[in-house]
Amino acid sequence: MRAKLQLLIIDDEHINRELLSAYLKDTYTLFFASKLSEAEALINTKTFSAIITDIRLGNQFDGMHLLSFIKSSAHNSKTPVIAYTASDNSINDKSYVEEGFDGYISKPSHRAQVQQVLSKLVHSN
Repeated sequence: MRAKLQLLIIDDEHINRELLSAYLKDTYTLFFASKLSEAEALINTKTFSAIITDIRLGNQFDGMHLLSFIKSSAHNSKTPVIAYTASDNSINDKSYVEEGFDGYISKPSHRAQVQQVLSKLVHSN
């Protein structure tokens, strides 16, 4: 039996972490971070198949700054990073890719949407 791929989900909202867990727990080994310190510790010590990060992470930090940290890390510089956000509709998939993200998932998300984005980025390699 093949080991599950490791996925990091960074979101300050418990309900969003739970929703993604329900969608993905059968396919991936999931790790979660709700705070910058948790995210940095995981990014610095583990290699992930993909990272999903919220863009607006409360007053602590935001996904755009975290993207730079991930891309400069020793363990995850090549890891696909997916923006996960409820930002207004004027910001779209292309905008996030231009900012350096590898993919985009809008909130509210649907199981098929999440799995499609991950399949495209993780399983095509």
